[in-house]
Amino acid sequence: MLHHLADEGDVQMCVSALIVLGDKIRHKIDEQTQEQWLMSYIDLLGRLQLWSVATQIIKLSSLPAVSTLNQASTTVYTSCGRCSKPLTKSGWYCERCRSLVLPCSLCHLMVKGPNVWCQACGHGGHVMHMQEWFSKHIWCPAGCGHMCEYT
Repeated sequence: MLHHLADEGDVQMCVSALIVLGDKIRHKIDEQTQEQWLMSYIDLLGRLQLWSVATQIIKLSSLPAVSTLNQASTTVYTSCGRCSKPLTKSGWYCERCRSLVLPCSLCHLMVKGPNVWCQACGHGGHVMHMQEWFSKHIWCPAGCGHMCEYT
């Protein structure tokens, strides 16, 4: 049944069955096929910008080739939110448009040190300010209309 679903393009169902049924089904499907399904689904989630769901799938995978994906690269490349110039010299100031790149969405001051931001809309700020905001609200504090996920 799972091979048929995969042939039809329904890798979400295949991956869901692998995760839910676990050891009861894993030994019946070769590891290469499982990895192909998982990687296809993670790729699909990435294209849909569902980063949190993709991370959960990676965490729940029993295959080493998949479960280590989150450890492969932790480099974050930043660019200016106003002019999109890649930031090379400083991670907090854009030399082209002369603006702060990561001001706190609540206090509007420069964020240096621990900070959080939404990977979808790019807004964020000081950890304490964001914790306080999201304890009462679900929408982005910058007013962009995005429903940020802060955990």
